[in-house]
Amino acid sequence: MNVDLYLFGDFGNGYTQYINDNTRVKFKSFVEKAKAKSQLIINRDDALIYYTYIRRLHSEGSSNVKYIGISYVLNTHFIQDVDGLFEILEGAVTTIASRGVILKYLPSGQITTNVGKIYQAKAEFAHISAYLKSELDAFMVDKKCKLPTLDFSINTSELKTFKFTDPREDIIKSISTFPTVYIYKDKNYENEESKSFSSTLSMLNKEKTAAEQTIVELKQEISKLKVIQKNYKLVIGLVIFICVGGLICFISIRNKDADIVRLQNNVAIQDQTIASQSQTIDMLRDTVITRNQKIQSLNTNIQSLENKRDSLIRSNRTLTTEKNTLADENSKLTTKLNRTESTLRDANAKISSKDKEIQNLKSEVSKYKDAKKEPDLYKTKNKANCYYKDSNYQYRKTGDYYARNTTVGVYYTISKYALTEKGYVLLSDLQKLY
Repeated sequence: MNVDLYLFGDFGNGYTQYINDNTRVKFKSFVEKAKAKSQLIINRDDALIYYTYIRRLHSEGSSNVKYIGISYVLNTHFIQDVDGLFEILEGAVTTIASRGVILKYLPSGQITTNVGKIYQAKAEFAHISAYLKSELDAFMVDKKCKLPTLDFSINTSELKTFKFTDPREDIIKSISTFPTVYIYKDKNYENEESKSFSSTLSMLNKEKTAAEQTIVELKQEISKLKVIQKNYKLVIGLVIFICVGGLICFISIRNKDADIVRLQNNVAIQDQTIASQSQTIDMLRDTVITRNQKIQSLNTNIQSLENKRDSLIRSNRTLTTEKNTLADENSKLTTKLNRTESTLRDANAKISSKDKEIQNLKSEVSKYKDAKKEPDLYKTKNKANCYYKDSNYQYRKTGDYYARNTTVGVYYTISKYALTEKGYVLLSDLQKLY
C-alpha cells in the first residue's frame, strides 16, 4: 500500500502547494467547489483514492479567501470512518497552528497564515508530514477496506455532496459508488484543544486591551489634572497680587479690612483644593503603576501558557512514538503466533493421520491372529525399522523398530516388505530361521 501526503492552499500570495506536481489541477478543482468553512473531499482516481481536507482561515482584512488543504493519498484501499478522518485532520490544523511556522494563532484566538508560500517552510512540512502519516497509519489499523470495482455507468465527473450531519450509511455507500464525494461541515470543526487555546488567548487579549485602554484613560486624566494644576498656579499668583494690593489698600484705607479677610479665606480654600488635586494625581500615578504591573503579569501568564502548550506538544509526540512502537511489536508477535499455530495444526494433522494408519496396521495384524495362522519365524540381521502404509500406499516409518538378532514372526510378505506385529519390515533386514 503506497501513501502520499500533500499540503496546499492560499496563504495570501496566491495558490501554493508542496509537494508540487500535476495534482495541483485536481486540488484546485476541489477548492472551486468548497462551500463550507471545513470540508472533506473523497475522490477516486483509478486505483488511487484522495482524502482531502480543506479549512478556511482568518483573512485579517485581506480580500483573498485564505485556506489550507491536506490531502492523504492511498493506493487500492479506502476508509469508511468519516468521523475519525475529520477528527485527525482537524487536529492536524490545530497542531500546525500551535507550532506557529506555517499557521499561527492570532491574539483573538483565530487561526491565520504565517508564511506566504509553503515551500518557505520545507523543514516544517517534513515534520508535519511525518506526524500526519504516523497518526493516520495508527488510525487505519483494521479500518481500511479493499476498493470496490468501478461502476462504469457513472461518469467520472459526477460528484455527490453531503452535510456532516447526514446518515453515515448514505455517505459510505456513495464513497464506494461515486468518483467524488464532498462532506461539508460549517460547525464544531475545531477540536477541544484548539477551542481551549483560542478561548484562553481571546480572554488574555481582552484583558490586555482593557488594561491598555485604562492606561490611556488614566494618562488623559493626568494631562487634564496637569492643566488644572497650571491654572491653580495662575490663581495663586493672582491671589498674591491681590494680597499685595490689599495690603496697600490696608495701609491707605482702614475700612477695607473685611475685604482682605475674605480674600485670605479664599486663598486658604484654594490651597486646600490644590492639595486635594495633588493627592488625586498621586493616587492616579499609583493606579497607573498597578495597571502596568498587571499587564506584566498577563504577559507572564501568556508566556507560561505558550511554554505549557509546547510541553504538551512534545509529550504528545513522545506518546505517539511509543504507541507506534508497541503497535509494531504487537503486529510482529501476532504474526509469529499465527505461524506457530499453523505449524501446530499441521503437526497435529500429521499425527492424527499417522495414528490412523498405525491403527489400520494393527487391525490388519489382528486379522491374521484371529485366523490363528502361525507366522513364519525370521531373525533380524541388524536393527530393523518398522513401517506403515499411508492412504497413498507409501511406506512411512512408525518410529518403532526391532533390535539386531531379534526373532520376528512374519504373517506375509509383499514386494520387499514383510508384515510383523509391529508393522512392516524390510526383507533385506531379515533372515529366515528354517
